[in-house]
Parts: sequence; structure tokens; C-alpha cells
Amino acid sequence: MKKSRIFSVFAFLLFLAATGLVFYFLYRSQMLPMRLLIIGAVLFFIVVMLLAFLVFKAKSSFLIISGGVLCLLFGAVLLYAGIVSTSGLDTAQSIFSGETKKEVSYLYVYMLKDETDEDTKLSADMSYGILRQDEANTKEVIGDLEAEFNSTLKTKSYEGPTRLIDALRDHEVDAIILNTAFLPLIEDTEGYENISDSLRSVSKLHTVEREVPTKETGKKPAKTGSEGAELSKEEDDQCFIVYISGIDTRLNDLVENSRSDTNILAIVNPKSHQILLLTTPRDYYVPLKFPDFVSSRDKLTHAGIYGVQVSMDTLGMLYDIDVDYYFRVNFNGFVDIVEAMGGVTVYVEKEFSTTEYTFKQGPNELNGYKALSFVRNRFGIGDQQRGRNQMAFVKGVINKATSTDMLLNFNSILKAVDGCFESSMPYDVISALVREQIETGAEWNVVTYAVTGTGNSAIPYSMNIEVYVMDPDMSTVETAKGLIQQVLAGDILTQP
Repeated sequence: MKKSRIFSVFAFLLFLAATGLVFYFLYRSQMLPMRLLIIGAVLFFIVVMLLAFLVFKAKSSFLIISGGVLCLLFGAVLLYAGIVSTSGLDTAQSIFSGETKKEVSYLYVYMLKDETDEDTKLSADMSYGILRQDEANTKEVIGDLEAEFNSTLKTKSYEGPTRLIDALRDHEVDAIILNTAFLPLIEDTEGYENISDSLRSVSKLHTVEREVPTKETGKKPAKTGSEGAELSKEEDDQCFIVYISGIDTRLNDLVENSRSDTNILAIVNPKSHQILLLTTPRDYYVPLKFPDFVSSRDKLTHAGIYGVQVSMDTLGMLYDIDVDYYFRVNFNGFVDIVEAMGGVTVYVEKEFSTTEYTFKQGPNELNGYKALSFVRNRFGIGDQQRGRNQMAFVKGVINKATSTDMLLNFNSILKAVDGCFESSMPYDVISALVREQIETGAEWNVVTYAVTGTGNSAIPYSMNIEVYVMDPDMSTVETAKGLIQQVLAGDILTQP
């Protein structure tokens, strides 16, 4: 009996340690409501008392060993759950750290491929073309080269990336310094489709890192309600606006600046459980808001070349709001997100087909690859319908994510999709949302709206030739502004 007691006491101590680990995780996660924590603590206390009786008070060896086996089984399960959950929590807190993020721009020095070879070297007596719209990044590369050559470089600034390419082709300069984010803009232009094939990088890769500010400097516009009155501090603190962006570049510690094909604002009022998803076409022709100036009009998608903050501030200026956070999804990891959620049900507004799938009007069950095809396709349906499809997908994700099963597996899902997305949202905002949703089980009213416009041709700020743009229909922009203020004021919207 003595050996049985020793075994059972050891198992009981393991059980207590595992229980402590689980409650430590629950405390750190800040996701379970206090009511559920108290209920869980009471239940665990009862179990602990029963097992303690079997281990320490029972007279029968059979009961003592049974208590020890139960302690061992429960302890092993709890220990495994605690370790996995803690690991998932660390991932979640890392993703939603609220800390300043960094973006990177990649720049090379290019020369014409048919006039160079692998052994071609740069020199101080060469002339270098630079892009006026990217002078901040280019100056850092020039500084690196001047330090390397111990000499001042001869540079010439050009207005627009295709003009820069022409300068190289026409031998106005010997080499050009170009941000790789501008290459897709150039190759989308008639006559420059395969420009990358005619260029040779003759320098090392130059990376220019910049921090994404967590808060804009200066006084921000106050949020107001539907009647124009400024919201109370409590209301203002609860509501928030998230910029949802879809990009093709990698996501890790550094995120490459690039055009954003998805530009959705999510206006969230946790108190009224109201969400407005507002999409703005990628070709919308609007001024870009930089930290120090406002540019002439450009395509909205080009704002991403200069960083996510420029995209956020540009949309904020368009709708007279302050965009609080961003949520940036890497399309290359998009499939993993959907698969980790077990698929998403999306309501398709209009039937259409891609090269791989057909989407019927009505509810569609989408796995990862089908969802990726759904949100990316614009052929045959247009960019405005693609924007509406993207909002339908986000709405499906919200409906799935607010289910109890998803919330209880929140950390494990985030661990599975680590690296697929990043966000500037702090963890306490996320945990508060999860905690309240578990507590109330409330249904969210998700409404979508898409501003529209008219196709036109113009010369955007980031380019030097005419391209397709979309002139905003300002009546739809004003409608969007009104809907935003209604959500912030706590009104419940009906689908426009």
C-alpha cells in the first residue's frame, strides 16, 4: 500500500502542476469571461478534492491506485493542453503585439542587359538616373554608393518610372536606381510589358527599412456620431476602424511595400455588434496622403508602394476618419488561413467562373484554394464586383470566426497560420472581443458597401503617362461617410 500511495501522490502533484499551468494560460490569455473562470475554478476544486480523497484518505489499495491513475490521465491531458495553448498564446501575442512594425523597400542599380555582362561594375564617374517619386529611398542607396566610391555621384531625377526607363534606353544616364515595387507599374504599361527581361541588376540588393508608425503624429480628427456630435470618450475608445489589405509579397519581420489589390475598411462597434465593410476600388483616383504632404491624384493601389500608413491615411482623408489599425494578408498564405478555419461559407452575389472553379449564386462552401480564386478573380466581372466579392468573403470569415468553436480554438488557429498575415492591432483589443463574444454569444450585424466611380484616363502621381483610372462617384463616397458615422454612433444598419 505504501508504494501505491507514493505513486498516487506523485501523480496527484503532476495533476496539480498541470492544473496550475492551464489556469495560468487562461489568466494570461484574458479571453475567458470572469464568470466562466469562476465556474471552471469551482469545478476543478471539486475534482481536486475528490482525487485528494482517493489519494490521501482511501484505505483500499485499489482506490488509491485508481486515484493515482486518474490523476496521471487528467494531468497528462491538462499538461499537453497547457503546453499547446501557451505556445498558441505566445504566437497570438506576437502577432497582435501592437508594437511598431517595419516595412522594407528593395532597390537595385540597373543597366541594360544587352550592354552588360555578369562582370560589369559600377563606378563613381557613371551617371545615375533616379525616380523623383522615390527620392527618400533612392537617397539612401546613393549614400551607400558614395561611401563605397568615396566620391559624389552624378545623378539626374526623372518624373515617372517609364521616363526613367526611357532615360536608360536613350543613354541619357549610364544606370538607374529603381525600387522593385515600381516594376509591376512599369510592366502594366503598354510597350514596357517585359522590361525586366531587358534590365540587369549590377549592384547588391539595397534594403531600406522604415517603421510603420502606430499612431499618426499630430491631432487626429475626433469621431462623430450620426447627428454630427462628437462621441463620448467611452464610445470613441470602443469603436475602431481596421484597414484590410491584400498583398502578394512575403510576410515576416519585414514586409515589402507593394500595391494593394484589396482595400477594405472594417468599421467596428463592439457595443452595438455592428460592422460595416467598405471597399474602395484599387483604381480609385484620389490624392495620396503622405506624412509631410498631399500628392496630386493617383490610383489608390499605388499608395501601398509608399507603405501601409500612406494607404491608411489616404483612405482616412477620403472618408474624413481616422483609421486605427491595419490587417495585412499575404495571398501566398491565404490558403492556410482558410484551411485552418475548416473552410468558409460565402454568399455569392452573381454566378461566375474562373479557369478552375464555378461559383453559383447563393451560399458556397469554399476551401483554401477555391477561396483564393474567388477573392482574386476580376476577369469577366470587373474590379468593382471583385471588391464586393472580397467583402462577401470577409463577411463569411467574420460569421465563422465568431462561432464558439472558432473562439475556443483561437490560439491554435493563429499558430497554424503564423506568417500568413500581420496586424497592428494590440492583443488587448483582440482578447476583449473574444472574451465578450464568448460571454454574450451575440450575433454581429455585418453590412457591406462599395463606393463606385467612372472609368477614365489620366496621368497618376506615381507615373508619367496616361493609364486607366476610376474617377470617384462622390455621391457614393458621401453615402459611405454617413454609414460610417452611423456605425460609430451605435446605429444598427440595414444592408444598402
